[in-house]
Amino acid sequence: MYRTSEQMYPIIERYVNGEESKQSLCSENNLSIHVFQYWLSKYNRAPRSKAHQPNFVPIQIDKINTGQCIRIKLSNGTEIEIPMA
Repeated sequence: MYRTSEQMYPIIERYVNGEESKQSLCSENNLSIHVFQYWLSKYNRAPRSKAHQPNFVPIQIDKINTGQCIRIKLSNGTEIEIPMA
């Protein structure tokens, strides 16, 4: 089945924004992982207006001790760990 960017980009954005995993989006939309990866690659290369960019929310950390770290865990399973020196 042929799909357009207008059909696929909203699906890809749900993954990029951490709303759902690749597996659940593929299952829900009857996509193979290869087709999903193709569109993710295409999405990442496409110029987008600010309206299509993910929103980031600034956070403020008042106090953290040396030797501790900040850990950010996204809903898609990605973890970011920032050690504090």
